[in-house]
Amino acid sequence: MVPSNSKLALERLLAQHFPAVDTAGFHFEAVNGSGRGCWHVRVGDRQLLARPQTTEAAQLGVFRQREYRILRQLSARQLAPKPVVYRDDWLIVEWATGATASAQDFSGVLENGSLAQLLSQLHRQPCCGFRLNLPMRFIHHWQNMDPRRRSPALLRWHHHF
Repeated sequence: MVPSNSKLALERLLAQHFPAVDTAGFHFEAVNGSGRGCWHVRVGDRQLLARPQTTEAAQLGVFRQREYRILRQLSARQLAPKPVVYRDDWLIVEWATGATASAQDFSGVLENGSLAQLLSQLHRQPCCGFRLNLPMRFIHHWQNMDPRRRSPALLRWHHHF
């Protein structure tokens, strides 16, 4: 697994994938809220998101190679950003420009039904071949969460699984 801060490994991968661009042409900006070690990369006029496969992500059941395959299927239907490459434990996808939704924005998409329509379209897609082992994920989260966050309702779900 790539260390979550391995910017040098990412630079080498980008230089291999974009040989016509001098490495000085890459501009990196750390991305908050998208997982540890993620980078917003500018390569000429292209913008990319680079996401490493970390040990922490794997423990949570997040596998970038699987994500690459799923994104490839969904991007063909304009439901996800287009993946560019998965190699050397790095997933690189096209950057999806957006804005943080305010409470009012979120209420608007709930009221006008556009969020429900998008979710419905997403859930009508063919299965991607990867099963979600929800009981195993819940057990892992339960064991690793701060005990002060455990509530009677969560305990009931834990026993449910």
